[in-house]
Amino acid sequence: MVRAPRNAVDSLRNRFFNALISLTGNGCRAQTCSPHRPDVFCSKGLLMNACSSRFNQMDNIARLCSILRSLVIAAASLALVASSFATICYADILYLADSPGKWQAWRLTDNTSGHNPAQYGWSRQEIKQFAANLKQLSEQIRQGDPLPHGVDRRISGGIEFTHPFRFTETPNKPYLPVSGYLLVNAFSHFKVQRTGKIAVSHEGPGMVMALNNLTPGKPLEFTSKSLNRFDDGWGIYPEPRKIGELHGYPLYDNGLFVVARTSRPLWLPVSRERFLQILIREAQWQQQELEKSGVQMSAEMQERWRKLAAGKDWRLVEAIPGERVRLLKEELSAMSAAERTAPAWYTDRREISTTISGLVASGTNDARLLVTPNPDFFDNTLPRSAIQLITIRNLPRLEQKEPDLAGQRQAELVNALDWRSIAENFLAEPAMKH
Repeated sequence: MVRAPRNAVDSLRNRFFNALISLTGNGCRAQTCSPHRPDVFCSKGLLMNACSSRFNQMDNIARLCSILRSLVIAAASLALVASSFATICYADILYLADSPGKWQAWRLTDNTSGHNPAQYGWSRQEIKQFAANLKQLSEQIRQGDPLPHGVDRRISGGIEFTHPFRFTETPNKPYLPVSGYLLVNAFSHFKVQRTGKIAVSHEGPGMVMALNNLTPGKPLEFTSKSLNRFDDGWGIYPEPRKIGELHGYPLYDNGLFVVARTSRPLWLPVSRERFLQILIREAQWQQQELEKSGVQMSAEMQERWRKLAAGKDWRLVEAIPGERVRLLKEELSAMSAAERTAPAWYTDRREISTTISGLVASGTNDARLLVTPNPDFFDNTLPRSAIQLITIRNLPRLEQKEPDLAGQRQAELVNALDWRSIAENFLAEPAMKH
């Protein structure tokens, strides 16, 4: 038997931290964090309203941010005290690792409400067939742990409308298969030794298997909004780095696991020019939002900030209306034709990059190549209902030594599944492109 963790307390503690971070981080980020997130322009909360409407009171706001950060530290101390208290409260709760478990009934979630599948080129019949394929795949996943012990399991699935932001606005839509997901949950069995009560947890770790989804991870975010909303293509992402394999399929450093039957690349490099054009659109949007708010910075204050920014402190430069747009355009204009088409390598570490965009030389340490999903990865000779790609994010792994029984069982399931067989039986065999 393994001692149970403090799931309930941990959950409350995490929610508490998230609430504090949303209060302090969004408001203070302009003062202390990435220069590419000049949240002094606009965002959420009263503090942001102050930041966006009173450029002449930056010193006061900085002091307020310092106070709020102190509150976060105090809150962290309280959370540690609560965690210690929970150790005492839950000392008599044990996992029942050998308790017979079960699989709950398959559940298909209808996510089509509010979406028009025709915008993605999907028919109702194709969605229906894709849902049938989901259920068949779920049966194969169950075979990885047909008689669970110590946990109950649940597997559900649904259609997912996760394709690029501007895809629905494209008149001549490219071929895209239906996308969806499978969600596998595990719920621990445990016993309260003091009372002898045996129960099953109501919450447990979930493993999401994305199907026909090319995104390699989280997109770049500058002003608490994804840069992809300013891209006319499929969006841009930092390229994950391959760190190993599982059953012959690649594992990446951001926890991504990819199963496919084709060697076509999932992602393609983004050019430096395209990245700069996206940044310029985003900076212009910021400037427009600032002008709508009626906020103005005096000429005297602008000149003062320019002098302070003489040492390339981009955080200060970006607080001047229109200055970021001008500098980004200058950076683009200074590039040769070869430099414009070269792959974009990006870092947010200001001691590495000397440009306002964050672009650096190819292969720079602590920088990432920027990539975009490859629209030609999918085989357009196959039905849109066919599953061509499986990706799992934050893959649970045995070597990570999951802290709770349910997490451990999830890692065991991943390891037990025959991913080669799954690929051969459930991923459509690619044909030649026409």
